[in-house]
Amino acid sequence: MKKLTVIIALVLCVGSAKAQYEKRACYFRPYMGFLFSNMESKAFRSDMDQKWKFNMTLGGQLEWQAMNSSSLLIDVNYRRQGCSLDYKGNDDHEEKVTKMTVDYLCFGLQWKMYLRPNFSARVGVELMNKIGDLTTHYCVQNKDVSVNEEEREHVDDIMDQTTWSVPVGLSYEYKNFTISATYHLDGQRISEALSSDDNTRSAWSSKREPVYFKAFDLTLGYTIPLKKRK
Repeated sequence: MKKLTVIIALVLCVGSAKAQYEKRACYFRPYMGFLFSNMESKAFRSDMDQKWKFNMTLGGQLEWQAMNSSSLLIDVNYRRQGCSLDYKGNDDHEEKVTKMTVDYLCFGLQWKMYLRPNFSARVGVELMNKIGDLTTHYCVQNKDVSVNEEEREHVDDIMDQTTWSVPVGLSYEYKNFTISATYHLDGQRISEALSSDDNTRSAWSSKREPVYFKAFDLTLGYTIPLKKRK
């Protein structure tokens, strides 16, 4: 289904739609916005309720208008990705893993194609470099005494330093402002999670399995002309 969606988008993009910007001109576009992310793996314990997590993202794009209907984008952005996991124990004890996050600095190359004037689709590839530990933040509550306990655990040893993903997105441009929605498709595995059986608070099972990220962002950018054609 994912591949079919990408193919349809690419087919629709092949046309003669007029771009908003001049051919062979260069532009810079800083942006920021919201990021919704999740993690998928068979390594998560079966009694965990896995949920999408809200974070922020920011970055910048260098755009070169290669043709009338398409342009090339070099993208650099920072993303904090992760997920939320909830676990309920027995009647006397409730354990809740509130969040699991990791920071990435991403370098991407995208091809932007206009479907209609000011409305475009994008597809590309990006390299993701981890710039921090995978951090698991636990919140444990005992129902009898209503005591909250928090712990932080760094499990950097299970994370790969670099990975990659495929960004697919849509953008609408109004004057110098650009609203973009991008879904980052699964890349290669980013880790092999493994925890000991006696670590009851761990979100991981005792099985070694690949872990994948899914991420969706909604951003607002402002376009700054750098060089116009002569």
